Amino acid sequence: MKQTPKYHFPQWDPEDKILRTDFNQFAGGVEDALKQIIKTHNARIFLITKQGNAESELSVPYSFIPWLTLICGNNQWLLGCHKSNYPLAGSTDALNSGIEFSWRSQELLIRHRGSGVIPWFADTSKYYSILGIVPWEI
Repeated sequence: MKQTPKYHFPQWDPEDKILRTDFNQFAGGVEDALKQIIKTHNARIFLITKQGNAESELSVPYSFIPWLTLICGNNQWLLGCHKSNYPLAGSTDALNSGIEFSWRSQELLIRHRGSGVIPWFADTSKYYSILGIVPWEI
């Protein structure tokens, strides 16, 4: 299993066996980092879980515009920022899947750059989570 150079996020290749302990260690590290962000910046966090669908656009309503958005599911992940229409980081397949973000008022739109279905959201037997973070000081 490879890791990202700066934050050591796991980078699983298709042939890697994903171990529960690896995933739990990663999730625990993310939770610790989120706790520190909340404590340091008095941040708000928004988490929703949605079932996959075969649409080319997903709409995620927020009660605030998140500073960072983390989308995880179906062994893929993406990290986006409210100032960018393209993911900042993510798993290889997710980054290469043609996804772009757009922001309307307090709604995040996740769509395929073409007219196709977002591949890793299309499996209706899977669920994915969307996490939004905004520090009060921004």
